[in-house]
Amino acid sequence: MASKVDFIVIKTEKDGIFISDNVKGEGYFSSKIGNLSFDDEKLIQTPKKDWYKISELPKSIKVRGATEYANRRYELKEGFPISDLTPKTIPYGELDDEDDIYGLYTLKHDLVEGGWEEIEFDLEILSEEVNFITETPKYKGTPSLMIQLTTHPSLHSERPCSISGKELYKIVRNYINLYINGQHAKVTSNYDFCLTVEKVLHLSEKESYAVSAGTKRKPTTITKYRDTRSIVIFKSSPEGYSGYPTQKGIEAKNQKELDEKVTEYLENLIKEINEPLEDCTCCKGKGVIIKNN
Repeated sequence: MASKVDFIVIKTEKDGIFISDNVKGEGYFSSKIGNLSFDDEKLIQTPKKDWYKISELPKSIKVRGATEYANRRYELKEGFPISDLTPKTIPYGELDDEDDIYGLYTLKHDLVEGGWEEIEFDLEILSEEVNFITETPKYKGTPSLMIQLTTHPSLHSERPCSISGKELYKIVRNYINLYINGQHAKVTSNYDFCLTVEKVLHLSEKESYAVSAGTKRKPTTITKYRDTRSIVIFKSSPEGYSGYPTQKGIEAKNQKELDEKVTEYLENLIKEINEPLEDCTCCKGKGVIIKNN
């Protein structure tokens, strides 16, 4: 009889049973559960490490025995004639490396797959959930200290969690740099400690400005024209650098809601940043209008 194995279980109302042998929720763990048979039902591996899905609580769990060697023998190598002195096959144990014909033979064997053997097991039902989130989170949330102290790590995704302003700042900065539309906005400060985004407004009429040119003896002025102007649309920092607003974190009732809230925040922010704007022809830049796409 194989040694006793402990399992943890999460029951759900609609999705069946989730089972794991990583009872301590260790980060580095080599699961053996994929080699087991649960009531002869095929396991479904989930995206969540070490967790598998089955339809109901198992009544019988089996492990396959070790593969064994069978029919070990020596077979005559190709190209050598079969004779009374050199038969095609010699039983294992009747030939050794001191025999003159030893080099003419190759040791062969058949592999016999081990049979299934029932094991003793214990099931600990961690929780009964409406749903159990098995997807890999987009934005890793942190549960409160009390949840970390009282709840198994595999259930942290089902409990209230949050993402700090410092972590969210990194996500926001990366997201803006990836998806900003350079025709309508630009990043003018891009550091670990502060971020500034300016909106590019298209002027209703070109605006002239003077540029010094020439030399000290013969100074001259060149008139140029601009058709855009810029205004700050977004400023943030992880710790309130030099008057910059401090990025606020986000709280949620579980990991799924946190992913949804962060995604919504990022999408709304980049939509506002990339919204095409142009100066109003009536007020000449004292106000703006939203340009319909």
